[in-house]
Amino acid sequence: MQKHRVRDGRASNRPIRVTVVWGVCALFGLLCLSLIIGAIPTRATPSSSRAGSSVSSQAQLPPNFKLELYTTSGLQTPRFPSFSPEGDLYVADIATGKVMVFPDRNHDGKPDRAVTFTSGLNSPNNVVFRNGAVYVGEFGRVLRFVDTDGDLVADSRSVLIDGLPADGRHKTKTIGFGPDGKLYLNVGSFNDDDTEAQSRATVWQFNADGTGGRVFSKGLRNVVGFDFDPTTGQMWGADNGADDLGDNIPPEELNHLVDGGDYGFPFCIGDRKPSPAFPKSDCGKTLAPAVTFPAHSAPLGATFYTGSSFPSTYWGGMFVALHSIQQQYADRRQIVFVPFKNGSPSGGFQTFLDNGESWLGLAVDPYDGSLVATLDRKSAIYRITYTGSQPAPSELSGPAPTAVAGKPRPQPAFILPGVSRCFSETGKCLRGAFLNYWFTHGGLSQFGLPVTGELTETLGDGKSYTVQYTERARFEWHPENRGKESQVLLGRLGADLSASRLSEQSFKPVPQCGNCNLLYFKETSHHIGAELRGYWERNGGIPVFGYPLSEAFREKSPTDGKEYLVQYFERNRLEYHPENKGTPFEVLLGLLGVQSYQGRYGARP
Repeated sequence: MQKHRVRDGRASNRPIRVTVVWGVCALFGLLCLSLIIGAIPTRATPSSSRAGSSVSSQAQLPPNFKLELYTTSGLQTPRFPSFSPEGDLYVADIATGKVMVFPDRNHDGKPDRAVTFTSGLNSPNNVVFRNGAVYVGEFGRVLRFVDTDGDLVADSRSVLIDGLPADGRHKTKTIGFGPDGKLYLNVGSFNDDDTEAQSRATVWQFNADGTGGRVFSKGLRNVVGFDFDPTTGQMWGADNGADDLGDNIPPEELNHLVDGGDYGFPFCIGDRKPSPAFPKSDCGKTLAPAVTFPAHSAPLGATFYTGSSFPSTYWGGMFVALHSIQQQYADRRQIVFVPFKNGSPSGGFQTFLDNGESWLGLAVDPYDGSLVATLDRKSAIYRITYTGSQPAPSELSGPAPTAVAGKPRPQPAFILPGVSRCFSETGKCLRGAFLNYWFTHGGLSQFGLPVTGELTETLGDGKSYTVQYTERARFEWHPENRGKESQVLLGRLGADLSASRLSEQSFKPVPQCGNCNLLYFKETSHHIGAELRGYWERNGGIPVFGYPLSEAFREKSPTDGKEYLVQYFERNRLEYHPENKGTPFEVLLGLLGVQSYQGRYGARP
């Protein structure tokens, strides 16, 4: 694997201040890789000796919410929690250098056991997942792990990005994959409120393999917590302001992080105002925060609420942990909630939990929608659940489309609970689990637009499921798999459409080609075409496309009538477009969602 390495250097600025110059060579010849709703609560300390014991009598939350200890096992200083696609809770422990896993396979709200996924790390901060691998951000680098046998213990380790700065005031590295498949990480400032190297006080973007590092956003003192809006895919991050400018300035910030954005640090604070340390600064071209938090409240964990068990007023909004480790600002320690509407905050922050504790990391349990939270410098993970009545399906997804003689009438289903995004191009919406799957597995380029609402269909196993058609796929909701990546499955549309063609030469099994260097699958006795293999591997492989059901062959497209090199897979058909060579559209997915809907119901959706 190709790795991007960064080296540190130092340069002096104002007297008695030091700045790290991180890498000099790649960017414009100068840089190299060197990135509530709620009642007013009373104060209390969440402490308990056993998992599942409630502390809600002391720690007030909005009505019908409960705070419980989740676990202390094997922990010393847990940082950010995160859930794997299988629904297991991973936590990086910055003090012990370990990543711990807490599976809850019987979903009783308590971990089944504590497993050390890996150890010997240099102050790990958080964990993310992509295509079966586990990624960890630590001081100085980003690591990639693979658990090949499913025992929740890493079997291989490799360095993805090396040479990140591990000195100065801000050393931790938070990493995350965006809906675009890129890896993002924060590179905090070396100083408190002084000038910085161009590479620091930034958020960086990389290719998924760790190459192509560049500054994505700058002027950000230390964006420890960030997340991607589940309805728009946009990046939002919480930035910590300087410590030594006063008790009430500068405000902490929630920013919409955009490519090329300059948020002003260290020259500007708040709504584009000059910092007292740089009173003559021109802040007119910097970007203002979308929401501000009290000075020195120190926002760390930031996560969008994508569950469906909290009241609908929380869906799509962001929870932020204000941890304010400095004792003189202990009154600013809270978990707060920022409501969102149409891709932007729809108001200021609202207190969710305020009990005097330094909350740090946040994550939403994909199985039950609870909010998991860690405490700074304390060996405990807590869980916040909603005990009121669960949201029930309240309406069908829309009127049934017009029936076609001789074909079954499409039957609308109850809409899925959770966040929704509607598309003016088709007038249809994706919601909840379907929307999350659409975003995290390729979005528009992979699946196209939704062309129906939720429908009820009887599938091959004879059972009825909630499904939804997009231009290129059919999503199936499997509630029996909640908390796992398989809670949403893609329909086997490629298999359905090719079932009558098995006698054609291209669909007949073939022996493995011994010297043609093609990827071969004995499960179906077919190779993947050389022109299509890279796309198949980069965009999800077997979980998204399934196995090949044919060899690559030329076929006239039922969509535009032109002939292309195509190949059928269990869940789709890949088309090679040489006219788009060198662009992201060199390989396209067939419009199998539209084609399958039309075959089943007799009309285009």
